[in-house]
Amino acid sequence: METHYPGMNPYLEHPFYWHGFHTGLIACIGEELNAHLPDTYVARIEQRLVILGDDSQIMADGTVTEYVRRSDGSDAVAERAEPSGIAYRPSYGEYERFIEIRTIGKPGRVVAVIEVLSPSNKATGTQSWKDYRQKQQSLLCSDTHLLEIDLLRFGAYMNAAPIQALPPHDQWDYLASLYRAPDRFHFPYWLIKLTDRLPEVRVPLLEGDDDAFLDLQAAFDHAFRAGRYAQMIDYSEPPPAA
Repeated sequence: METHYPGMNPYLEHPFYWHGFHTGLIACIGEELNAHLPDTYVARIEQRLVILGDDSQIMADGTVTEYVRRSDGSDAVAERAEPSGIAYRPSYGEYERFIEIRTIGKPGRVVAVIEVLSPSNKATGTQSWKDYRQKQQSLLCSDTHLLEIDLLRFGAYMNAAPIQALPPHDQWDYLASLYRAPDRFHFPYWLIKLTDRLPEVRVPLLEGDDDAFLDLQAAFDHAFRAGRYAQMIDYSEPPPAA
């Protein structure tokens, strides 16, 4: 397998590759965790619908029109200056995956959430950005741990770890950070440069159980190999700019 980089491959940040790679990486992170979690836990892949902006390449299936019907039964203007109908523009969206670590059982307690940030999460002011911030704040006020992994050099800073408490951004390219419930004031973080291998990070479990460890590089290598990105990437072209 030839990635040309020791850790994160910046070519994967291109929209052509990112969506598929993000899905594959989430699956491989889940597989990596389930190989090492205690028998009383399971890493499950979950998904949410993300509403995208007008520049999205995701196409909607159609539109819905609501007609205004006159008292005589004809489709026409009901009152002066009233519209004949309302055409609803469909939402543009895609499903985004994330991981929940739960205790075994039905439904099982959500112990930790693992997020691999996407461009839609980091697009300031969009509905996806707002939704992610809302979910993040909800988790920060809960007893659920949150591990955030940002493998994108562009877009708004979104991790819960306060950026003003981190080293200057020119000293790192990527970041993983942890909210360990219920400590709302300390955020362990792992800074990653383009020249670094991806780190092994901690995933807290319930009190009394040791942390699980997630080898991000192993999960990345699995996703890269399974998706045949070595064959797809054209290294004669420059990588996406940060």
